[in-house]
Amino acid sequence: MSGHVDDLLALAAANALEPAEQERVDAHLEACPECSRLAEGWRGLGDGLRDLPVPTPRPGLAARAR
Repeated sequence: MSGHVDDLLALAAANALEPAEQERVDAHLEACPECSRLAEGWRGLGDGLRDLPVPTPRPGLAARAR
């Protein structure tokens, strides 16, 4: 194992990690410029997605999907 946490960065940006995993990621990012750079990219992507408007489904869509 390389010790890098790049496989957890997308989840970290979405605030979807367990506390122990988040602590591991945070500790690693303090010491690893490469993963820190990747984490910034994931955070930017997540922020952009959160800024998008929430779509409103057309009436009856849920009923048709069942």
